[in-house]
Amino acid sequence: MKLDLEYKIFKPSLLEEIENFATSTNVDANIAFTVSEILQDVKTHGDQALVERTSIYDKANLNKSELRVPLYQIEEASSALSSAHQSAIEDAIENVTLFHQQNLPRNWQSKNSHGATIGENYYPINRVGLYVPGGNVPLVSTVIMTATLAKVAGVKHIAVTTPPNPDGTISSELLAALGILKVDEVYKVGGAQAIGALGYGTESIQSVDKIFGPGNAFVNEAKKKGYDGVICGHIHSANRIYEEGFVYLNCGDWVEQCSAVVEQKNGQLKIIKLSEIKTSIHEEILFA
Repeated sequence: MKLDLEYKIFKPSLLEEIENFATSTNVDANIAFTVSEILQDVKTHGDQALVERTSIYDKANLNKSELRVPLYQIEEASSALSSAHQSAIEDAIENVTLFHQQNLPRNWQSKNSHGATIGENYYPINRVGLYVPGGNVPLVSTVIMTATLAKVAGVKHIAVTTPPNPDGTISSELLAALGILKVDEVYKVGGAQAIGALGYGTESIQSVDKIFGPGNAFVNEAKKKGYDGVICGHIHSANRIYEEGFVYLNCGDWVEQCSAVVEQKNGQLKIIKLSEIKTSIHEEILFA
């Protein structure tokens, strides 16, 4: 079957709509207020704020001693992982490692025209905090794409925060992936309160030097705040394209080409037909 790849008519305002959506930095005033309140609570009350906020937002009733996942639970999760799942995770880690080892900064030294020694030395960050989304879809991929890079860079201390399920547990697959990567400092904390804990530090969670990992609007807003020298990594929002390509839906005797670019912004998804973008790019090339 020959697929129709012809350019199609698009709305003249399409590019403007995409640009406005992708570059918007407006944050709902209620979100900003709530995040500021949460962060102040964490800064003032530490672990107590974490357990109270976890009860409110994640419906998990934990005490302070239960915030950190015990090492034996990580080990049990790793042991219980099926061979197929373990192999898949290990393959992904290996490939990510191989790729990023190639672009790891290298120290160098030379002499300039005056005979002076010049050069650059790179040192890994001592302690990083990784935020891993949990809930209904625990993102094992986020573990692989953050913790693996930290390991490649030579980071000595890695602290992971992830929201617990209502029963207070963490996804066994997520824990298993962390176990394979030899990451054993894992906390049952999510949302803006997790970012606050990593930034300010609490009785149980030592503050970090830099925070990485994706999150919803509340997490992203929390990452914009200042934490006494702590740096927050890339804030994932609408300007990051998550998926682009061709999707073929096989429905009996027919196959429909459904091309799309999926962008995420504040927990919402916006679908744009790729054929429309192709058309706009094509016309820009012709008439630029």
